[in-house]
Amino acid sequence: MPTSPCHASNSRRQRDWTRSLVENEPRDEAGEEQEREITGCKRRIEAELGEPMISLSYPDGGRDSFDGNTRRILAENDVEFGFSYYGGYRSFSDWDPYDVRRRWLSRSVTRDRFALMLTLPQVFTWR
Repeated sequence: MPTSPCHASNSRRQRDWTRSLVENEPRDEAGEEQEREITGCKRRIEAELGEPMISLSYPDGGRDSFDGNTRRILAENDVEFGFSYYGGYRSFSDWDPYDVRRRWLSRSVTRDRFALMLTLPQVFTWR
């Protein structure tokens, strides 16, 4: 486990990176601390992997894990997607690349249930 607050996953050569922040820290209003953490980890991940960091997973992934400053910082640093983890789904009409919602899965989710979750997301989640 890395001692730095950022770590990367490059399974199957996919450009998928995860960013971990210290949880429950108060946010600075201008986003200066966020910017230092995000840009520092972006530099490290890109140096170690030799590829651009195009996505970020928010710590805890809750609605309060990111804000307007976070979106601005990601956009300014050419990060294309931010992944939340509070559930729900997105439609094309309300698409937000910095709030891509994901859902928890476990081994107990059968193939059939997974297919239903993809087909009818509104039945298996909340908005």
